[in-house]
Amino acid sequence: PLEEFTECGWRCRVSCETPRTFVPQEWSLLDGAISLRLSAFQLHAFVLGIFASLIAPFGGFFASGAKRAFAVKDFASLIPGHGGGTDRGDC
Repeated sequence: PLEEFTECGWRCRVSCETPRTFVPQEWSLLDGAISLRLSAFQLHAFVLGIFASLIAPFGGFFASGAKRAFAVKDFASLIPGHGGGTDRGDC
């Protein structure tokens, strides 16, 4: 890459190919009922976002269940009397 600039200096143009991950493609869902034009990166980000938004609200329930199972009042004493950082985050 550095050799490309030696002959013409700052006037040279560098070109590169966009990786396939970022090139929009047609995606059909539900046997062609829904058609989307997204890159693979966007589709994966969308699916992970939906998954996280459906699973994340249950984190507090699991934390409370773990505390009850191990008979622990709170996870730490970061703020005295208020529980740990995870206790603050799941309220």
